[in-house]
Amino acid sequence: MLPFELFFLTALKNECSFIKRGKMDNLHTWKNSTNQNGSNWRTNFYRLLVGQGFAGVFSAVVSYSLLYYLTLTSHSPIILSLADILGFLPMALLSPFAGPWIDRLNKKILMIGADVIVGITAVGLFIHGGGGKLEYWAVFIAIFIRSLAMTVQQPTLQSVVPTIVPENQLLNANGRFGILQAMNMTAPPVIGAALYAAVPISAIMLLNVAAALIGALTVGFTRIPRTKRSGQQTSIIADFKEGWRALKNKTGILDLTIASAFATFAFMPAVSMFPLMTTDYFHGSLMQVTLIDLVWGLGMISGGILVGRFANNTQHRLLPVAIAAAVLALVFLVSGLLPRNLTGYIIFTVINAFGGVFLPIMNAPIQTLLQSSFDQSILGRVIGLTTTLNTLPGPLGLAFAGPLAEMIGVNGLFVASGVAVLLIILAAMRVKAIRRINRENFDIVKNERGLAE
Repeated sequence: MLPFELFFLTALKNECSFIKRGKMDNLHTWKNSTNQNGSNWRTNFYRLLVGQGFAGVFSAVVSYSLLYYLTLTSHSPIILSLADILGFLPMALLSPFAGPWIDRLNKKILMIGADVIVGITAVGLFIHGGGGKLEYWAVFIAIFIRSLAMTVQQPTLQSVVPTIVPENQLLNANGRFGILQAMNMTAPPVIGAALYAAVPISAIMLLNVAAALIGALTVGFTRIPRTKRSGQQTSIIADFKEGWRALKNKTGILDLTIASAFATFAFMPAVSMFPLMTTDYFHGSLMQVTLIDLVWGLGMISGGILVGRFANNTQHRLLPVAIAAAVLALVFLVSGLLPRNLTGYIIFTVINAFGGVFLPIMNAPIQTLLQSSFDQSILGRVIGLTTTLNTLPGPLGLAFAGPLAEMIGVNGLFVASGVAVLLIILAAMRVKAIRRINRENFDIVKNERGLAE
């Protein structure tokens, strides 16, 4: 997947603490299990986290190199939009069906299998290029196949985390994953730019083989409990319906997911044009494109640290989400209004660093909300559904990105996206079911603090 797809594949995974009192029993169970095992869960979790971190860095270097290759050889909004559409479409269309399989099958095997597919794809791309240039059609096919693998791997990883981390540590753990994702936007842009300038693009693909090996080995050594499915084995369609019922019956979560879907539709046209904003609007170089990626990553690391530090110090967990989303919308809006000169680029760099800080603040609470609101036996199906609802609008928005960029300019897309997302935030905060999540979280947070003591 291309790097700025991370912006919303990171941004649109969801969170809550126990909305029904019955779920508090699960917290007691987790607390007892972790007391028996000491701090073993931390070793297990950080083994997975560090391994995924290293694998992610290598994979991100490849992704940034592909992004620079497409940007600098085509200078086409259509090419970038098409690449992003191919990266999003499998996840958007297949996630509801992937969810039931995640709940049915061995999660460790699913994650390792996805890594193997990514590694084989990288080898194929290397052979096709013969150590030289790559045809666009081959890059597009590789992006599509990698997206298919991620359609299984990412929801599986999300459903694994709450099985190896105590409930009252979930928000903190998700903040750590936010830092990991931010790391993939700091060093990799610089390394990717350096490699792109020095090594043929097809040769860079071999780094993805190393990433796949590290990812598979790490998962292999991680202890992942098997979750038992409740009831009898059912069909995929029945699983889909069961996941939908579970999502629909949770107060405000479906409404919040729909609001996120509209935000995705509004944000994605501008998100896909970040490289062209630098090269075509500000007349920047490859290193200036890299600098924007770098400041986003550094900002995200800072935001992830803030999330981990103040994870349980807020009573209304959706308020920071709304504030962070509004800040990001303003960053896009202001970016599109900047002058087309060096001063404009400098301001663009500064405000995007600021935006990077708020991205994990928006993501981590939503992700924890989803993970802690549903039983483990159904979580994969629910994550599959929410992933589809959150990502399907992305390709729809991207379908308009190229033509709109050529009509109103790349900067015009940024202005339009920022205004649209601000309106979506205002509309979402007027929905009673979404506001009710905050009120219920007030009691939940107090109960969690009491149990922690």
